Amino acid sequence: MGEVRSLRTPAMWNGAFVAGLALVPGGVAMPVPDVSGRSADTDSAWRPSLLAVDAALQSGDRAGAANAWLQAHREAQRTRSWEALLAVGEASLEVGTSPAAQIDATARARPLFLAAMFRARDTQSVDGVLAVSNAFGSLGDRAAVEQGIQIARRIAGADLVAQDRVRQFEEATKATVLLARRAS
Repeated sequence: MGEVRSLRTPAMWNGAFVAGLALVPGGVAMPVPDVSGRSADTDSAWRPSLLAVDAALQSGDRAGAANAWLQAHREAQRTRSWEALLAVGEASLEVGTSPAAQIDATARARPLFLAAMFRARDTQSVDGVLAVSNAFGSLGDRAAVEQGIQIARRIAGADLVAQDRVRQFEEATKATVLLARRAS
């Protein structure tokens, strides 16, 4: 079946992301938070569908990938997990625009990311909000990234460790924006 993409599993913060950075389109590094306090995802029915997306993409079956993505989307909507919505949103970007789905990948990802942001906020997950902010950054949506930083600050409150993660994310994000401006 091949390798599972580390961006779309709760273990997404491991492996290549140990350094604390993820590459977004254009090769620009964005910070990836430590999610040691992520919400419990007890309903993981969406994971096998994401594996099916990977398998279909690896075999060149774009229609199969789109169908598996639709199944994962339905399953993720049933959970209370921001991780599920984030993973399925990221998967939509991998599937891309598919004739079978007839929907632009970004148009599919954006509402999933937004719902993931609300769920992360509702569960008081600083790391979840920052992870979703990072996903919005991959879409080039600076306004959503800034809003996510504001939400993360409110959630962090007096927690010095959480405040530090938000500060690090914000600094790295600002540096990334400056690099992107210089490159253009």
